[in-house]
Amino acid sequence: MKKNISFVVADISSLPFPSNCFHLVTCLNVLEFVRSRKQAIKELKKVLAPDGILILGVCNKNSIWGLQKLVGKRFRGNDPFFNGTFFTKCDIVDLAEQEGFKLEQIVEEIYFPPIKNTAVAKLFETIAKRLFKSFPGIFIASMKKKSGSI
Repeated sequence: MKKNISFVVADISSLPFPSNCFHLVTCLNVLEFVRSRKQAIKELKKVLAPDGILILGVCNKNSIWGLQKLVGKRFRGNDPFFNGTFFTKCDIVDLAEQEGFKLEQIVEEIYFPPIKNTAVAKLFETIAKRLFKSFPGIFIASMKKKSGSI
């Protein structure tokens, strides 16, 4: 079955889509690196249909990634990874509440720091998932746009 898919490159603070047009929106590892998180959320919410679902993936501030960012920023200040603003679980809960979303679920994923070698990354994931299960690298949240919410 052939699907007609088109891709659009756009600024998250000014999305080129009509209001209420998507029933599902995914935003993975973007909010940590935008100039205005408030404007980005406003745009995501605008294009989301009433009762639509937003899947939000963000880096965990209290993770090995967060520690790597904290320690490495001094040496790699030009790298966007080291200038992002990472999240805690509480930040996600607060964001959902403040922006008119019903938080459905937060899942914790990925336990190894960013590594380019896939084999090494898989090994680290296996080990770190056991040793650092309280410090996931990524939170993935599912939140529902409340009916009547703009």
